[in-house]
Amino acid sequence: MKVSVLTTTVRPWNFLLRQLEALEAQTLDDFEWVVVDNFTGPRDFTLKGRFPITLAKSRGGQPPYMAEALAKNSGLSYCQGELVFFLNDYVLPTPKVLERHYQLYKEYGPKVMISGPLDSGDGNDRQRHRKVEYEIGDGVGEVSWAKLNSNSFTEFWAGRNDSASLEACFAVNGFDECIDGGKGGIDLLIALRMANWGCRHLVDLMEPCAEYSHVSPFTTGLPDYDGHKWVDLYGHIKASGAIRTENSWSIADERASRLTHS
Repeated sequence: MKVSVLTTTVRPWNFLLRQLEALEAQTLDDFEWVVVDNFTGPRDFTLKGRFPITLAKSRGGQPPYMAEALAKNSGLSYCQGELVFFLNDYVLPTPKVLERHYQLYKEYGPKVMISGPLDSGDGNDRQRHRKVEYEIGDGVGEVSWAKLNSNSFTEFWAGRNDSASLEACFAVNGFDECIDGGKGGIDLLIALRMANWGCRHLVDLMEPCAEYSHVSPFTTGLPDYDGHKWVDLYGHIKASGAIRTENSWSIADERASRLTHS
């Protein structure tokens, strides 16, 4: 398979219905969608499309809100594509986005990270390009990590029009779950680890995603949310061994085991 689209979500399922429509309109044919429910408590939903869709739970049962690294790693263990496109649940790709990412991956990969431009999503066509150090040509630029500071890491791996090879994800063993449990947490340094592994960071200048207004799960008032309860739940799950620490768990091994027993 060419591309795995990976989405983790704590928001109402109707957000995903808009994404389903956007993915149905993609010009790339060979892709799948892996959706990981990162919401505390049970909820049932089905998604059906012209492409394979996997609805998954985070490893170790339902985590508290914002155990984002655990959710993304759980999703990676389901991915079958050569390239993983990380799609936040408030972002809609325009029709050629997946085709464009895969084109750049085949041309420059597999040691590659790719980021693309963003539209505001409010209909006024304001477009934001990601930081580019220099243009290679054909609508693509490149970032040199050696010349960027840690504040620039958020320009990659925000899940707003970003992809990386599955090989690169496995090479760095995914996201650092030790960062889970902190407000607003996601492992932004995964991009630096991929760069150290040898990945180039390419920036597409052509095919945008629309980034819609979204509210932090910390302030949505979703059921069962309480700051202290969230921390307690996280501590309980971490103590149970569901959260890996210091690379004690291998995404590649879990994926291999899943494929063996499927």
